[in-house]
Amino acid sequence: MLTSNGYRLDESRVGPLEPVPDAIRDDRDALWHRLRRDGYLFLRGALDPERVWAFRRHTRPGENGVGTATQAHYDLVYLREGTDRVLSAWIPLGDCPTSLGGLTYLQGSHHRVLAEEQAGGVRRTGWITADLPRLAERYDTRWLVTDYAAGDLVVHSAYLIHAALDNVDPIGTMRLSTDIRYQRSDLPIDWRWQHDWHDHDGP
Repeated sequence: MLTSNGYRLDESRVGPLEPVPDAIRDDRDALWHRLRRDGYLFLRGALDPERVWAFRRHTRPGENGVGTATQAHYDLVYLREGTDRVLSAWIPLGDCPTSLGGLTYLQGSHHRVLAEEQAGGVRRTGWITADLPRLAERYDTRWLVTDYAAGDLVVHSAYLIHAALDNVDPIGTMRLSTDIRYQRSDLPIDWRWQHDWHDHDGP
């Protein structure tokens, strides 16, 4: 049973996060095609696991209910003062089975979000909802999940909706992860993120 913010995900609305096949991992054109089609690139074993384990920070286990897991959102909401041509890399800092509350992606949602944005439906607030089951029904799609291992990373579009599962690890293991964002150096950067982080920073 998978949950997020205390909401139970309907098994009929859950599917596997598909890794990039080895045959195209060095094929730039094929990777761009896949990224545009799916909104993400799941790269198993892209990083040295030992270096990942040495870089650990956390999501506490056993908590649930709204506000305890990352709610559904897409990254452009936090970056729109710069270019929209931004890619995020989500990296689990260690092994991260679904029980530790890793990221889950709403399949194909980047196409709809992009269309909504282009039609003037610009979202200015952060979270879309904590109710992942209802969002999957509204978009008529599935949440994609997987068991991540140290060294895996997911590159995803700034328009792809994603969230975190609840950490329900029975022995109290914390989930640690990091986000790194990339864009071309000659494109505008969101001015809000040009200084050290502060806990009063807004969306």
